[in-house]
Amino acid sequence: MGIGVFTIGRGILRISTEQAALTPILDQFMQAAVAQDSPRAYALFSTRAQRQMPIAAIDTLTTGANAVLFEGYQSLTIESTNITNSVNTNPDVPQGHVATVSGTISYTGNVTGSFRATLEQEAGTWRLDAINITVPPSKTLKSP
Repeated sequence: MGIGVFTIGRGILRISTEQAALTPILDQFMQAAVAQDSPRAYALFSTRAQRQMPIAAIDTLTTGANAVLFEGYQSLTIESTNITNSVNTNPDVPQGHVATVSGTISYTGNVTGSFRATLEQEAGTWRLDAINITVPPSKTLKSP
């Protein structure tokens, strides 16, 4: 029974350690998106993800109507982390150590959104594969 507790405890410690490494990557992405700095945001994605997504996709994501996803960004918090070792014959999907995380995003004006992201380790560094951001309808409505 003590061995089981140790194994579970070690797993929790690993997730906590990885969350500490994942949070700055997501925060850097949000800050780059706020600044509409597509090259900086794009550089946070894995080489594999970059092969599948042109930098113009980041331009589209961070400008126009989509800019509301980033305006007023203050911070984010990871609330759920799932780390797996993935091996797949499809070279277009994340490989190796893959983290799926979700959590909340805090914006000015006490507005809270949510995110879900997939990251993969590349040469020992976590890099983005994909990120999905959701904001409440009240954030998308501009006051007259």
